[in-house]
Amino acid sequence: MSSQAPEKEGWLNKQGSINKRFQKRWFVLVNNELKYYKSPENLVEQGKINLEGCSVDICPETKYKKKFCFELSSPMQSRVYVMEADNGTTLQDWMNSIRRAMLRIRREKSKMASAARQSQASVSSSSSAALSTDDSSVSSSASDSHANAVALAQQYVRSAPPEDTTDHNDVYRQWLEESRGGKKQGRRTLLDENKSKDSCCGCCLIM
Repeated sequence: MSSQAPEKEGWLNKQGSINKRFQKRWFVLVNNELKYYKSPENLVEQGKINLEGCSVDICPETKYKKKFCFELSSPMQSRVYVMEADNGTTLQDWMNSIRRAMLRIRREKSKMASAARQSQASVSSSSSAALSTDDSSVSSSASDSHANAVALAQQYVRSAPPEDTTDHNDVYRQWLEESRGGKKQGRRTLLDENKSKDSCCGCCLIM
């Protein structure tokens, strides 16, 4: 038997699962469970009912031919337990106690679910903050890299030799004109020399 103080205990007649006769059992409501024994002196547990998700209802007198019966439906154990009290007051006391236990279970589960949601939200918020910090670090690194690249480019421009701005086409044209002028001058000189020697018109020298 649990060391926790029972919420309620007392005699009830319980219908057997195979043998449908009602047998007297000592019931103890403790720790959100309804346990039953053969007697208060013989506390060898005969069985227990987990009250999570259960429902409890009064039975019509005609259903089991009992005046003070109630049904306790347990979806977790896939079974309907049928109990009989000695009188109407005991019947209502047991049903009220069982309903309080079931309500307590629902509230505890609701608190646990709420705490789980809050914990998940906290984890999500922390993850978002961490991602934001990472993004800031990446942006800062990118800015630093860009600044370094600009600085290196400026340094390269300052250290590069002066650009040769000479127009090579102009140089070639100047050279060509000078070359042609030299050839013409040479031809005139040769013509003059020939004229002075043999009075040739020099037409044969023109190329």
